Amino acid sequence: MYSFAFMALQLQHIEVQGEYFTHYYLCNYRPRSAGSDQLSESLIKFKECRRIDVEAWTECSVLELTKVRFGEDLKIIRALSSEETKATKSSRTAMDWLGHRMEKENLGRYRPDALFKLNKIRSIKRLSKAEREVELEGVYQFEHVDSTHILVIDDILTTGTTMKAIVLAIRQVLPEWKISLFTLANTDHQAILNRDIALEGNTYSWNDEDWAMNVNEPLNFTIISSL
Repeated sequence: MYSFAFMALQLQHIEVQGEYFTHYYLCNYRPRSAGSDQLSESLIKFKECRRIDVEAWTECSVLELTKVRFGEDLKIIRALSSEETKATKSSRTAMDWLGHRMEKENLGRYRPDALFKLNKIRSIKRLSKAEREVELEGVYQFEHVDSTHILVIDDILTTGTTMKAIVLAIRQVLPEWKISLFTLANTDHQAILNRDIALEGNTYSWNDEDWAMNVNEPLNFTIISSL
C-alpha cells in the first residue's frame, strides 16, 4: 500500500493479486486496545447507529466524495457483517444510510443486493489477518450489474482482508471494470494524524471531542428514523 492526500480525503492504493485499487477514507481509526481517541469513539457510535454520528459521518462522506469524479455509471455496494448473507434496499444499518444518501445526492446507484455471502461467518474482529483470510476465502459472491465502475463502501478498513475478498468476488464476474473503495477510516494504532484532520459538513463539524452543530436543526432525512 502507499498513500497520499487527495483534497480533504485521504487516499491510498491497495494491491490485490498484482492489481492496485484506489481506497478513499476520511480519517484514521485507533482501536480501543491501542488507547483512547475521540474520533475513533465516534466511529464506534456510527457502527452502533447513534443518530448524530450516523448523520455527521454520512454528511462529511458525501460532501467529500462529490469532489471525486466517479462518473454517471457508478454502482455502490457495501461490505456485509459476519451475520449477514445478503443486504437489500430495505436493510437498515448505518452503512445502508450512507449508501442511500450517496444515491440521493446522485453519486451513483446504491445496489447492496448485488453482493452476497454463501454463508454466515465468525466475527473477524479479533482474528489475525491470516485467520481472516481463511474465514473469508470464497465466501463473497457478486451478481452482475450493468455498470463500468463499482464503489465498495465500508466503515473501517482494518487489515484490508474483507475489501480484498469483495474485490476478488467482483473480479470473478467483471474482470475489466473499474473498482474503487471507500471507508470512513483506515486503521492506525496511533492515529496521530487525526490531530490535523478537519471534518466538516454543512450541518456538522468535528471539534476534537464530539460533533458540533453548524445549524440549529439537523437535515430532515427519511431513512434515519428506521435505524
